[in-house]
Amino acid sequence: MLIEMGAMSILDVLAAASEKAKPAPATSDESRFPVVVKGDTRAYLDAQCAALGVSLAGLCGTILDEVVMES
Repeated sequence: MLIEMGAMSILDVLAAASEKAKPAPATSDESRFPVVVKGDTRAYLDAQCAALGVSLAGLCGTILDEVVMES
């Protein structure tokens, strides 16, 4: 499966994540699930969370949502 992201970069996704990532009450259209990532990926995500001041769940959820919306 090829995902075409066009001109969108990871920085664009992270910028969107910093604007959108915030605690939100769970609603019927939200879903939680465990995600397993490599150690280097987790370290990167943790560093981004610290730099942006957002939660890991919020950042990852926003990244996934943006990738889906752009595809």
